Amino acid sequence: MIDPNSMPNERNSSSSRSIICTLFEGDYHLGLGALINSLYARGFRGELYAGFRGELPPWTRTRAQKNGAGWLYQVGEGYNIHFLPVSTEKHLNNYKADFVLALMSQLGPETEKFFFFDPDIIVRVEWDFFERWAAQGIAVCEDINDYLPRNHPVRQAWKEYARQHELPIRQEQDRFYNGGFFGLRREEKDFLECWKELFELRARNGADLGGLRLCEFSYPYLSNDQDLMNLALMLVDHTISGIGPEGMGFRPGGYVMSHAAGEIKSWRKRFVWEALKGRAPTGMDKEFVQYTRTPIEVCSGPQLALKRMAVKVGSLIGRFYARGGV
Repeated sequence: MIDPNSMPNERNSSSSRSIICTLFEGDYHLGLGALINSLYARGFRGELYAGFRGELPPWTRTRAQKNGAGWLYQVGEGYNIHFLPVSTEKHLNNYKADFVLALMSQLGPETEKFFFFDPDIIVRVEWDFFERWAAQGIAVCEDINDYLPRNHPVRQAWKEYARQHELPIRQEQDRFYNGGFFGLRREEKDFLECWKELFELRARNGADLGGLRLCEFSYPYLSNDQDLMNLALMLVDHTISGIGPEGMGFRPGGYVMSHAAGEIKSWRKRFVWEALKGRAPTGMDKEFVQYTRTPIEVCSGPQLALKRMAVKVGSLIGRFYARGGV
């Protein structure tokens, strides 16, 4: 749960009608810094609420100010990060609905839109796009494996599971969405309530919410946070405004976000070594390095210089391999 004392006082709350939130722990603070910088570059000004376990990011230590049980960090004029310690045994991927619902309840009704980003996402499009997107319905982006038709046996099992628990299906879906981003209006909060309820049901069925995967691939085939999110979207009758996999950079042609999905994150890669093994730096890797410098310097100056050089060398090696030089 979020400590209520970590929330900003009403007099210090943003007057913005939209907020951004995220959850992180460990070295994901590096991705968070790049996300914050990319949002700044794309015109976002307002309040970002970052729930975390463990320590504050090293890059906050000279500028973060205590604010109740949390901390306030000013990125730039009109752009603030509220670091909120969270206490939960759930894997943070399984805590997203709880976190956003808690923010909704503790922030004033003037806050109308809520956007959640995983801390391994880079924003590529101007912020106004997101504001207009969420005004059209629940904003989501398709996953790498984007198609799960309504008559697929797995989706049919989900629907049967919902009926068993007296959860009516309100709309059919054929697309499969990624849980790393969503945007919604306060009036669509029942989507989050359904998502949270599904987690509670799975826990009562014996699923371990402390892990990323909730169960083995057995009936009802609800194996992770994204499966439950996709089922929750079937339990509400709100308009869903979805973008294809290119929206997260999973396919060519995207311009909205880049998502470093997978276990090897950009900040963990040894770019030259990976390139020598035939894996040149990706577009996401290059964008991560691009957004590690300003307004937040997420690594020390020498570390940033090494990362930038490693990306360049790795890209050169990659082109050499691609041309059949080895």
